[in-house]
Amino acid sequence: MTAKFCPGCGSIQGPFFRGLCRNCFLKKNSLFGIPAAIKISRCKSCGKILFSGKWQKQENTLLEKIIEKNTKIPKLEKPKLEFLFSPEKDRKISAKVKLKGEIDSNEIAEEKETTIEFKTNLCDSCMKSVSNYYEAIIQLRFEKKGMEEKVLKEIENLLFGFSGEDVLAKIVSAKKQKSGVDLVLGSNKSASKIAKSIATKYAAKLVVSYKQAKGGTRDKVKKRFTYCIRI
Repeated sequence: MTAKFCPGCGSIQGPFFRGLCRNCFLKKNSLFGIPAAIKISRCKSCGKILFSGKWQKQENTLLEKIIEKNTKIPKLEKPKLEFLFSPEKDRKISAKVKLKGEIDSNEIAEEKETTIEFKTNLCDSCMKSVSNYYEAIIQLRFEKKGMEEKVLKEIENLLFGFSGEDVLAKIVSAKKQKSGVDLVLGSNKSASKIAKSIATKYAAKLVVSYKQAKGGTRDKVKKRFTYCIRI
């Protein structure tokens, strides 16, 4: 019986891939295609990156998803990608990408490199933040004297805790009133949590109202909420 050999180099060392040894097969065929560079928008203020229409926290797992989306893999059994990232330099991250898989039940792998290039931009939340955009007002009204400073400090602490996930969790402005203060907040999500927390802690009356703001659409009405808390 004639031994099987590679017509490319004459090697009789298997395994063979579609009639060729591993080296000759990879010289003539690529297991996957990947761009030399992948450009991504990154917010210059909060550092989040844009992927699939959403601004998300920059993490290696997210960078892997971005590379995978830009990778073309022809027919390959049990494909699996592995990634190795280099430290960022000059707004660029180099990545080694290794694809493992099987052809005719024989294992094969190939490694390539790509570069992630960041384009500086402003995410939607940071753009709103720098333009003094706001979504809610917390009206604090005090029936007891000496409470204002304490409650304001508690609100500042709550906002600090929310700021990691909510860029708009901040006081845009504050206006002194006869029996309290009006706090204008960038984020309604955070304002709602704060109002409920303060009202619950002090067994205070909470009244919620809203009005339609400019900038909405036919499908989505834009609202600005007011939370009135009487302590």
